[in-house]
Amino acid sequence: MRHRTSSGSGGSEKPSRSDALGTLVLWPSGSTEVDAARDEADPWPVLVVVIGTDSEQDALLDLLDTARSPTDTITNSRCWWSVDDPDRATLCLAVRVTEPARFAMDIAVPAQCFLGLSDILAAGATIGVTSRRHARRLTIRTDDRASLDEIVLLGGRTSSELGDLAELLCGVGGHA
Repeated sequence: MRHRTSSGSGGSEKPSRSDALGTLVLWPSGSTEVDAARDEADPWPVLVVVIGTDSEQDALLDLLDTARSPTDTITNSRCWWSVDDPDRATLCLAVRVTEPARFAMDIAVPAQCFLGLSDILAAGATIGVTSRRHARRLTIRTDDRASLDEIVLLGGRTSSELGDLAELLCGVGGHA
């Protein structure tokens, strides 16, 4: 079964494959709760998928290491979720970026990473990706703009379906 929370299809290039090392939820300074009625242009909160570094993600790593203006933080990209391995309770985040760099990635993310985040996921957190090295920098950042320099924002947001699917795969929340 292929379950998608947003529409999209992959490009013609073969995507690199990576396993997520974890996820982070970034909030703007001073914010303590999810606002389901926020402006569409508001990126917060941001659900960040952290990946390891290897040669297959060179384009992403180059993009993370390049100084970007505020408008370059958001990529021209598409991303969508599907079930990667129901037996291992993993989801796949398919990422297709066309600007400012061209790359395709499929990231295996344990569904367990989304448990307890149903309010955030349902309100539509912006999806981002970063490397372990850049994720470490996020822990010491207090400035919102500096935090956005450490991630690549993708063309998608989470939905309540993602939280429901994670609970279903993990066998929690009354789902069988």
